[in-house]
Amino acid sequence: MSENQEAAAIRLTRIYSDSDKSRFAELELETKSVVRAPAAPPLKASARFASHHVQMMIQSPGWQAGWQPAARRSLLLILAGEFGVEVGNGERRQFRAGDVVLVEDRSGQGHRGWVVGDANLVAAIVQLSDDAQLRLVPPKVARVRAS
Repeated sequence: MSENQEAAAIRLTRIYSDSDKSRFAELELETKSVVRAPAAPPLKASARFASHHVQMMIQSPGWQAGWQPAARRSLLLILAGEFGVEVGNGERRQFRAGDVVLVEDRSGQGHRGWVVGDANLVAAIVQLSDDAQLRLVPPKVARVRAS
């Protein structure tokens, strides 16, 4: 695979608890080249991990949730719209279509979230099994976002 064909890393933002305050961290989901179908070229994929269930959601503009810890360790996959999140240390971020958020702040104050803008938020929530092992590594390159 040439450098131009090399797939981008699967980057995600982790929300986790540290001393009862939730925080953000940038990570990458480790991938490797695998063959899934004989007629297709190899693709980059993470190791498989167990999930409890998957749920799709849609929220209207103006929706917001108060402070809460995560009920279960989950991946939030933003499909359309924008989602704002504030964590316990006061930092706020916005997530857009294509962003992945690993929500792990199961204790303490937790986080709060809201729909940003005037479009619906469409997302998939993958609640992870208790024994799910995600192979996470620090990002190789700092995340850069357009304003």
